[in-house]
Amino acid sequence: MGFESVEDLDRELMKALYEKRLHEAVESLGERELTDEQRDRVGEIRHSVAEIDRRVRRELAVLVASFGSLDVDATIRETSSIDGSGTISIPEQGFDVAAGLLLEAGFVPMHRLSPGAARARRRFRRRVSLVACDSSLTAVTLAWGDPRPIGALGRLFVPALPDLRAIPLPESLWWGYWLIRPARLAYRTVRRRSDDRPAGPFLGTPLGLVTPLLEPFDLGPESMIVDVGSGDGRVLIRATQVFGCRGRGIELDGELVELSRAHVAKAGLADRITIEESDLRDSSVDDADLVFAFLPGSAASSVIPEIQPRLALGASLVAHEQERIDWVVPPDSSRLVVSDSGITVAHVWAG
Repeated sequence: MGFESVEDLDRELMKALYEKRLHEAVESLGERELTDEQRDRVGEIRHSVAEIDRRVRRELAVLVASFGSLDVDATIRETSSIDGSGTISIPEQGFDVAAGLLLEAGFVPMHRLSPGAARARRRFRRRVSLVACDSSLTAVTLAWGDPRPIGALGRLFVPALPDLRAIPLPESLWWGYWLIRPARLAYRTVRRRSDDRPAGPFLGTPLGLVTPLLEPFDLGPESMIVDVGSGDGRVLIRATQVFGCRGRGIELDGELVELSRAHVAKAGLADRITIEESDLRDSSVDDADLVFAFLPGSAASSVIPEIQPRLALGASLVAHEQERIDWVVPPDSSRLVVSDSGITVAHVWAG
Protein backbone atom coordinates (compact mmCIF):
# COMPACT_ATOMS: atom_id res chain seq x y z
CA MET A 1 0.00 0.00 0.00
CA GLY A 2 1.34 3.43 -0.95
CA PHE A 3 0.93 6.96 0.39
CA GLU A 4 -1.75 9.51 -0.41
CA SER A 5 0.83 12.25 -1.07
CA VAL A 6 4.50 13.21 -0.79
CA GLU A 7 3.59 14.92 2.49
CA ASP A 8 2.33 11.60 3.87
CA LEU A 9 5.56 9.96 2.74
CA ASP A 10 7.60 12.68 4.49
CA ARG A 11 5.66 12.19 7.71
CA GLU A 12 6.58 8.50 7.65
CA LEU A 13 10.23 9.44 7.08
CA MET A 14 10.15 12.00 9.92
CA LYS A 15 9.01 9.24 12.24
CA ALA A 16 11.85 7.03 11.02
CA LEU A 17 14.31 9.88 11.54
CA TYR A 18 13.21 10.29 15.15
CA GLU A 19 13.50 6.54 15.71
CA LYS A 20 17.06 6.44 14.27
CA ARG A 21 16.07 4.13 11.41
CA LEU A 22 15.90 6.51 8.44
CA HIS A 23 18.31 4.50 6.30
CA GLU A 24 16.36 1.28 6.82
CA ALA A 25 13.05 3.06 6.14
CA VAL A 26 14.31 4.53 2.86
CA GLU A 27 15.54 1.14 1.66
CA SER A 28 12.27 -0.58 2.59
CA LEU A 29 10.28 1.96 0.56
CA GLY A 30 11.58 0.33 -2.61
CA GLU A 31 9.05 -2.42 -1.98
CA ARG A 32 6.07 -0.05 -1.62
CA GLU A 33 3.68 1.21 -4.28
CA LEU A 34 4.77 4.78 -4.94
CA THR A 35 3.89 7.48 -7.45
CA ASP A 36 6.64 8.87 -9.67
CA GLU A 37 6.81 11.99 -7.45
CA GLN A 38 7.10 9.90 -4.30
CA ARG A 39 9.74 7.67 -5.88
CA ASP A 40 11.74 10.78 -6.83
CA ARG A 41 11.55 11.95 -3.21
CA VAL A 42 12.82 8.59 -1.95
CA GLY A 43 15.63 8.73 -4.50
CA GLU A 44 16.57 12.24 -3.35
CA ILE A 45 16.80 11.13 0.27
CA ARG A 46 18.70 7.94 -0.60
CA HIS A 47 21.22 10.03 -2.55
CA SER A 48 21.61 12.51 0.32
CA VAL A 49 22.16 9.77 2.91
CA ALA A 50 24.84 8.15 0.73
CA GLU A 51 26.51 11.48 -0.06
CA ILE A 52 26.61 12.58 3.59
CA ASP A 53 28.10 9.25 4.64
CA ARG A 54 30.70 9.36 1.84
CA ARG A 55 31.74 12.94 2.64
CA VAL A 56 31.92 12.35 6.40
CA ARG A 57 34.04 9.22 5.98
CA ARG A 58 36.38 11.03 3.59
CA GLU A 59 36.94 13.95 5.97
CA LEU A 60 37.28 11.70 9.01
CA ALA A 61 39.89 9.67 7.13
CA VAL A 62 41.88 12.88 6.61
CA LEU A 63 41.74 13.58 10.34
CA VAL A 64 42.75 10.00 11.19
CA ALA A 65 45.76 10.36 8.88
CA SER A 66 46.65 13.68 10.53
CA PHE A 67 46.48 12.07 13.98
CA GLY A 68 48.66 9.22 12.72
CA SER A 69 51.32 11.66 11.54
CA LEU A 70 51.51 12.80 15.18
CA ASP A 71 51.84 9.21 16.43
CA VAL A 72 48.23 8.96 17.63
CA ASP A 73 46.71 5.63 16.55
CA ALA A 74 43.16 6.47 15.46
CA THR A 75 40.29 4.73 13.65
CA ILE A 76 36.82 5.76 12.51
CA ARG A 77 34.30 4.32 14.95
CA GLU A 78 30.98 5.52 13.50
CA THR A 79 29.41 8.15 11.28
CA SER A 80 26.02 9.85 11.08
CA SER A 81 24.32 10.22 7.72
CA ILE A 82 21.76 12.52 9.35
CA ASP A 83 23.83 15.46 10.58
CA GLY A 84 27.26 14.91 9.06
CA SER A 85 29.09 14.03 12.28
CA GLY A 86 31.43 11.20 13.20
CA THR A 87 33.34 9.50 16.01
CA ILE A 88 37.05 8.71 15.99
CA SER A 89 38.54 6.19 18.41
CA ILE A 90 41.88 7.22 19.92
CA PRO A 91 44.03 6.01 22.84
CA GLU A 92 43.37 8.05 25.98
CA GLN A 93 46.98 9.21 26.12
CA GLY A 94 46.58 10.67 22.62
CA PHE A 95 43.70 12.95 23.56
CA ASP A 96 45.68 16.15 24.12
CA VAL A 97 47.43 15.83 20.75
CA ALA A 98 44.25 14.97 18.81
CA ALA A 99 42.16 17.65 20.49
CA GLY A 100 44.93 20.20 19.97
CA LEU A 101 44.99 19.46 16.25
CA LEU A 102 41.21 19.90 15.99
CA LEU A 103 41.32 23.19 17.90
CA GLU A 104 44.05 24.47 15.58
CA ALA A 105 41.83 23.50 12.63
CA GLY A 106 39.02 25.73 13.94
CA PHE A 107 36.91 23.20 15.85
CA VAL A 108 35.14 24.42 19.01
CA PRO A 109 34.25 22.31 22.09
CA MET A 110 30.57 21.38 22.07
CA HIS A 111 30.34 21.73 25.85
CA ARG A 112 31.82 24.98 27.15
CA LEU A 113 33.43 24.01 30.46
CA SER A 114 36.20 25.24 32.74
CA PRO A 115 39.53 23.35 32.47
CA GLY A 116 38.76 21.39 35.64
CA ALA A 117 35.22 20.56 34.55
CA ALA A 118 36.42 19.47 31.11
CA ARG A 119 38.96 17.08 32.63
CA ALA A 120 36.40 15.67 35.08
CA ARG A 121 33.93 15.01 32.23
CA ARG A 122 36.61 13.35 30.11
CA ARG A 123 37.61 11.07 32.96
CA PHE A 124 34.18 9.50 33.22
CA ARG A 125 32.57 10.00 29.82
CA ARG A 126 35.70 8.97 27.88
CA ARG A 127 34.67 11.12 24.94
CA VAL A 128 34.72 14.76 23.90
CA SER A 129 32.77 16.34 21.05
CA LEU A 130 33.97 19.32 19.04
CA VAL A 131 31.91 21.31 16.53
CA ALA A 132 33.43 22.10 13.13
CA CYS A 133 33.32 25.76 12.12
CA ASP A 134 35.28 25.76 8.85
CA SER A 135 34.53 22.24 7.63
CA SER A 136 31.66 20.45 5.93
CA LEU A 137 31.73 18.10 8.92
CA THR A 138 29.27 19.12 11.63
CA ALA A 139 31.03 17.66 14.66
CA VAL A 140 33.73 15.17 15.60
CA THR A 141 33.73 13.09 18.77
CA LEU A 142 37.02 11.77 20.13
CA ALA A 143 36.40 8.56 22.09
CA TRP A 144 38.51 6.09 24.03
CA GLY A 145 36.97 2.93 25.46
CA ASP A 146 33.32 2.99 26.46
CA PRO A 147 31.60 5.33 28.94
CA ARG A 148 31.78 3.92 32.44
CA PRO A 149 28.41 2.60 33.74
CA ILE A 150 26.76 4.63 36.49
CA GLY A 151 25.66 2.65 39.54
CA ALA A 152 24.02 3.85 42.75
CA LEU A 153 27.33 5.20 44.07
CA GLY A 154 28.02 6.83 40.73
CA ARG A 155 24.72 8.71 40.81
CA LEU A 156 25.81 10.18 44.14
CA PHE A 157 29.33 11.24 43.17
CA VAL A 158 29.76 11.33 39.37
CA PRO A 159 29.14 14.94 38.24
CA ALA A 160 26.51 15.72 35.63
CA LEU A 161 26.72 18.76 33.35
CA PRO A 162 24.89 21.10 35.79
CA ASP A 163 27.41 20.13 38.49
CA LEU A 164 30.32 20.85 36.15
CA ARG A 165 28.88 24.25 35.29
CA ALA A 166 28.11 25.19 38.91
CA ILE A 167 31.64 26.32 39.82
CA PRO A 168 34.60 26.83 37.46
CA LEU A 169 37.68 25.01 38.74
CA PRO A 170 41.25 24.90 37.39
CA GLU A 171 42.42 21.65 35.83
CA SER A 172 44.51 20.74 38.88
CA LEU A 173 41.34 20.70 41.03
CA TRP A 174 39.21 18.61 38.64
CA TRP A 175 38.56 16.07 41.43
CA GLY A 176 36.61 18.75 43.31
CA TYR A 177 33.53 18.03 41.19
CA TRP A 178 33.22 14.66 42.94
CA LEU A 179 32.54 16.75 46.08
CA ILE A 180 30.38 19.36 44.37
CA ARG A 181 27.97 16.68 43.11
CA PRO A 182 26.84 15.35 46.55
CA ALA A 183 26.82 18.89 47.96
CA ARG A 184 24.41 20.04 45.23
CA LEU A 185 22.25 16.93 45.70
CA ALA A 186 22.02 17.65 49.43
CA TYR A 187 21.12 21.29 48.76
CA ARG A 188 18.37 20.27 46.35
CA THR A 189 16.99 17.79 48.91
CA VAL A 190 16.86 20.44 51.63
CA ARG A 191 15.30 23.02 49.30
CA ARG A 192 13.04 20.34 47.77
CA ARG A 193 13.70 21.63 44.30
CA SER A 194 15.98 21.00 41.35
CA ASP A 195 18.17 23.67 39.80
CA ASP A 196 19.37 21.35 37.03
CA ARG A 197 18.25 23.54 34.17
CA PRO A 198 19.22 22.19 30.77
CA ALA A 199 22.86 22.99 30.04
CA GLY A 200 22.85 23.25 26.29
CA PRO A 201 25.83 22.33 24.14
CA PHE A 202 26.97 24.38 21.17
CA LEU A 203 25.18 22.94 18.13
CA GLY A 204 26.01 23.82 14.54
CA THR A 205 23.50 23.71 11.70
CA PRO A 206 25.13 21.99 8.68
CA LEU A 207 25.87 24.79 6.21
CA GLY A 208 24.17 22.96 3.35
CA LEU A 209 20.90 22.98 5.29
CA VAL A 210 20.76 26.75 5.81
CA THR A 211 19.45 27.66 2.36
CA PRO A 212 16.68 25.00 2.15
CA LEU A 213 15.64 25.84 5.71
CA LEU A 214 15.25 29.55 4.91
CA GLU A 215 14.04 29.49 1.26
CA PRO A 216 10.29 29.37 2.09
CA PHE A 217 10.41 32.71 3.97
CA ASP A 218 11.01 35.08 1.03
CA LEU A 219 13.95 36.88 2.62
CA GLY A 220 15.38 39.92 0.86
CA PRO A 221 17.65 42.96 1.41
CA GLU A 222 15.18 44.58 3.83
CA SER A 223 14.51 41.41 5.83
CA MET A 224 15.92 40.86 9.32
CA ILE A 225 16.71 37.36 10.59
CA VAL A 226 17.40 36.93 14.30
CA ASP A 227 19.31 33.78 15.30
CA VAL A 228 18.65 32.71 18.91
CA GLY A 229 21.75 30.94 20.18
CA SER A 230 23.73 32.08 17.14
CA GLY A 231 26.90 30.13 18.04
CA ASP A 232 29.70 30.77 15.56
CA GLY A 233 27.48 32.94 13.31
CA ARG A 234 27.31 30.47 10.43
CA VAL A 235 23.54 30.70 9.83
CA LEU A 236 23.50 34.51 9.72
CA ILE A 237 26.55 34.63 7.45
CA ARG A 238 25.14 32.10 4.98
CA ALA A 239 21.67 33.72 5.06
CA THR A 240 23.11 37.15 4.31
CA GLN A 241 25.31 35.81 1.51
CA VAL A 242 22.45 33.90 -0.15
CA PHE A 243 19.44 36.15 0.43
CA GLY A 244 21.06 39.57 0.97
CA CYS A 245 19.18 40.02 4.25
CA ARG A 246 20.36 41.59 7.50
CA GLY A 247 21.07 39.51 10.58
CA ARG A 248 21.29 39.75 14.36
CA GLY A 249 22.61 37.04 16.63
CA ILE A 250 21.73 36.50 20.29
CA GLU A 251 24.39 34.44 22.08
CA LEU A 252 25.06 34.01 25.80
CA ASP A 253 28.54 32.47 25.53
CA GLY A 254 31.12 35.26 25.43
CA GLU A 255 33.75 33.15 23.63
CA LEU A 256 31.28 32.22 20.89
CA VAL A 257 30.30 35.87 20.57
CA GLU A 258 33.91 36.82 19.90
CA LEU A 259 34.34 33.89 17.51
CA SER A 260 31.19 34.75 15.54
CA ARG A 261 32.12 38.44 15.33
CA ALA A 262 35.49 37.41 13.90
CA HIS A 263 33.75 35.17 11.34
CA VAL A 264 31.37 38.00 10.38
CA ALA A 265 34.28 40.42 9.93
CA LYS A 266 36.23 37.87 7.86
CA ALA A 267 33.18 37.48 5.59
CA GLY A 268 33.01 41.27 5.15
CA LEU A 269 29.50 41.44 6.59
CA ALA A 270 29.98 43.58 9.70
CA ASP A 271 27.69 46.21 8.18
CA ARG A 272 24.88 43.64 7.76
CA ILE A 273 25.22 41.41 10.83
CA THR A 274 25.47 42.22 14.54
CA ILE A 275 26.05 39.77 17.39
CA GLU A 276 24.73 40.50 20.89
CA GLU A 277 26.14 38.89 24.03
CA SER A 278 22.80 38.51 25.72
CA ASP A 279 20.14 36.20 27.08
CA LEU A 280 16.98 35.88 25.00
CA ARG A 281 14.94 37.23 27.91
CA ASP A 282 16.92 40.46 27.77
CA SER A 283 16.73 40.86 23.98
CA SER A 284 14.01 41.94 21.62
CA VAL A 285 12.79 40.10 18.54
CA ASP A 286 10.36 42.85 17.52
CA ASP A 287 12.43 43.75 14.45
CA ALA A 288 12.64 40.18 13.15
CA ASP A 289 10.96 39.04 9.98
CA LEU A 290 12.26 35.57 10.83
CA VAL A 291 13.58 34.12 14.09
CA PHE A 292 15.82 31.07 13.69
CA ALA A 293 16.56 28.54 16.45
CA PHE A 294 18.65 25.37 16.57
CA LEU A 295 18.85 24.38 20.22
CA PRO A 296 18.91 21.20 22.30
CA GLY A 297 15.43 19.65 22.56
CA SER A 298 14.63 20.66 26.14
CA ALA A 299 15.91 24.18 25.58
CA ALA A 300 14.03 24.57 22.30
CA SER A 301 10.74 23.47 23.85
CA SER A 302 11.06 26.00 26.67
CA VAL A 303 12.27 28.87 24.46
CA ILE A 304 9.52 28.72 21.84
CA PRO A 305 6.76 29.92 24.24
CA GLU A 306 8.97 32.92 25.10
CA ILE A 307 9.59 33.88 21.48
CA GLN A 308 6.31 33.16 19.67
CA PRO A 309 4.12 35.72 21.50
CA ARG A 310 6.76 38.42 20.89
CA LEU A 311 6.86 37.99 17.12
CA ALA A 312 5.73 40.93 15.01
CA LEU A 313 2.61 40.45 12.90
CA GLY A 314 3.61 38.59 9.75
CA ALA A 315 6.92 37.36 11.17
CA SER A 316 7.80 33.68 11.54
CA LEU A 317 9.81 31.47 13.86
CA VAL A 318 11.59 28.39 12.50
CA ALA A 319 13.29 25.73 14.64
CA HIS A 320 14.82 22.55 13.32
CA GLU A 321 15.92 19.31 14.96
CA GLN A 322 16.55 15.61 14.39
CA GLU A 323 14.82 14.29 17.49
CA ARG A 324 11.22 14.17 18.65
CA ILE A 325 10.32 17.11 20.88
CA ASP A 326 7.17 17.53 22.96
CA TRP A 327 6.47 21.14 22.03
CA VAL A 328 4.73 23.25 24.68
CA VAL A 329 3.36 25.34 21.81
CA PRO A 330 2.68 23.05 18.81
CA PRO A 331 4.10 24.33 15.50
CA ASP A 332 1.79 25.56 12.76
CA SER A 333 3.58 23.33 10.25
CA SER A 334 6.47 20.87 10.00
CA ARG A 335 8.44 19.64 7.00
CA LEU A 336 11.31 17.29 6.23
CA VAL A 337 14.35 19.18 4.89
CA VAL A 338 16.93 17.25 2.90
CA SER A 339 20.35 18.27 1.56
CA ASP A 340 23.72 16.66 0.91
CA SER A 341 24.91 18.16 4.22
CA GLY A 342 22.22 16.85 6.52
CA ILE A 343 18.59 15.87 7.04
CA THR A 344 16.37 17.61 9.56
CA VAL A 345 12.79 18.56 10.41
CA ALA A 346 11.82 22.23 10.28
CA HIS A 347 8.97 23.49 12.47
CA VAL A 348 7.34 26.87 11.84
CA TRP A 349 5.32 29.17 14.09
CA ALA A 350 3.59 32.31 12.78
CA GLY A 351 3.48 35.63 14.57
